[in-house]
Amino acid sequence: MVAKSDIANLVISGAAENDIKALIKADLSILAKYLDYDKSGNYICFSEFPIGLTSEKIDFVVFAGRSRMEVYLFEAKGAEFNQVNQSVKDGPFHATYMNVLDQLVRRKRFIIDKYSVFREHVHSIRDIVENRRPGWKNYNSFTGPTPLKGIVDSEKDISVKYIAIGGKTVNDKIESHKRHAWETAMTDFKLESWDSWLNKV
Repeated sequence: MVAKSDIANLVISGAAENDIKALIKADLSILAKYLDYDKSGNYICFSEFPIGLTSEKIDFVVFAGRSRMEVYLFEAKGAEFNQVNQSVKDGPFHATYMNVLDQLVRRKRFIIDKYSVFREHVHSIRDIVENRRPGWKNYNSFTGPTPLKGIVDSEKDISVKYIAIGGKTVNDKIESHKRHAWETAMTDFKLESWDSWLNKV
C-alpha cells in the first residue's frame, strides 16, 4: 500500500510526471480514496486506459457509482512546476497545466461525438474485468471489494467526469479561487494541483 506521505515527498521534491504516476500505479486504490469511494468499495481503478477506437490511452480511470455508472478520467502532469504562473498578479495556469486541460477537453470531445460507442466500451471492459470473460485481461485494473455488477445498469447512461492534476500550489487561497472559477465554467471538470489533490486523499 502506498502511503499519502510517499506521494507528498515526491511532490515536495518536484518529481517528474512518470515518477508520481509510477507510485500511483503501485496502489490504484488511492484514486478511489480521492473520490471517497474507498468506504463503499464499489469501484474499479485503471491505469493507461484505452479510450476506444483510437490508440490513445488515459492516465487513470475509475468506474464507480450506482445505477448510472460514473466514469472518472484523470490526466496528470508532474510536480516540477508551479500550477499558476507567479511572475504576474493573478497569473495564468502554467503552460504544462494548460496542456493537461487541453488533453481532457479533447477526450471530452471524442466521448461526446462517440457517446454510445464509449458507453458500450466502458461497460464491456467492466464486464470483462469483473467476470473474466473469454479474452480476459485486467487492463491494468484494481477492483474494489464490492463488485459493480448488479449495482450499475449497463442499459443506462453513464456520467463522465474529468480530473486534471499537475503542478504545485504556492498560494492556496488565490489558486483555489482560480480553480473554482474554471470549474464553475466547466462543471464536469475538477482542477487540482498535486497539493490540493493530496488534501482530499
